Amino acid sequence: LMPLDRMIKFYLLFVVLLRLKGCLGFFKLCSYNVHDGGHGLEEMFEVFFRRYCEVAVVNEANKWRRNGAETIAKNHDFILELLETPFGYDIGVLVRSAIAIVQRGNQTVTGRNEQNSFHHGVLHCVLTEKKLIHHKISSTPLPEETKDQKVHILATHLSPHSAARRREESTRLLRIIKTIEAQAEEQGEKAAVVLAGDLNTLSPLDHYAHDEQLMKILRSNPRLCAKFFVEPKFNSIIDYKPMKILLEDLTDVAFKHSLNHTLPQPTVPTAFHADDLHAAPMRIDYVLLNAQAVASIIDPFGHAIHIHTQIDDYTKRASDHYPLIVDLPSKKHFFKNGHVIHPISHYTSPHTTRDTS
Repeated sequence: LMPLDRMIKFYLLFVVLLRLKGCLGFFKLCSYNVHDGGHGLEEMFEVFFRRYCEVAVVNEANKWRRNGAETIAKNHDFILELLETPFGYDIGVLVRSAIAIVQRGNQTVTGRNEQNSFHHGVLHCVLTEKKLIHHKISSTPLPEETKDQKVHILATHLSPHSAARRREESTRLLRIIKTIEAQAEEQGEKAAVVLAGDLNTLSPLDHYAHDEQLMKILRSNPRLCAKFFVEPKFNSIIDYKPMKILLEDLTDVAFKHSLNHTLPQPTVPTAFHADDLHAAPMRIDYVLLNAQAVASIIDPFGHAIHIHTQIDDYTKRASDHYPLIVDLPSKKHFFKNGHVIHPISHYTSPHTTRDTS
């Protein structure tokens, strides 16, 4: 008879393979507000995007089209989708050309549209893994679990001025997500949706960090009161409603599926510190997933492989935001020398440098 420990290992291997069969898990995602178009696109692609990202949501891609970003992206093997916004704070989605087909989605909305009323806008991109496309044009039968798997990326940048305005934007974002899900349902599919970007809002999940010291800082500036409080008054309280609305149907992977079980790091300020409204350490950049995205891209143990705020010498000076990086599941994280690896005890990130200040 097979020893008990070997039986357990074989069982775990079976479970992992079963879950991986239906797992999208084909990209590493980052969300990055690069500040006013970034400072040196070539360096940004070379030092950051090429090294850390397969899919990137980019905020403040100002003048990227004029500055030749599409050509630069192509030279670095990325596809760039760009939404030019009324205030010039453009929104971009970068995708490595080798991994996915990218299509502009039908839920893209430009800001200052009276009917939809987004401050900047929403860029909707639909990603389909390239190997699935190759299956479709070949004679090889496609397994049922992998047919028509797509990921919908919603890249956005919410209002920096008013929590009340962001409540409206959050409600409209959920409406867009429900529309995407309903349209997929009509086709007999389930839509995996990832919402990412600079949401300019504080989360109730971070309430432990919103202490009296932070409240004193927020109350000292009328613009900070307007941005983060229920009412633009110094004696008001933090308005968590914009994030609560989103969390009704979306999951914050930094809390629910973080492998390393550490609390999320702030995404502002950096040493660059160009925005007076980044007056204290705060998390205002997010990656949120709908239920189907969680089911599709979370590993067999219920985790995104690794999520962190990338803090290093480059990101400290490159922008007034730190980038948020999510490493999504891949078979290589579960196997080593033919043995199953439990991610919690074995996975370490080779590229993370954290500040604790």
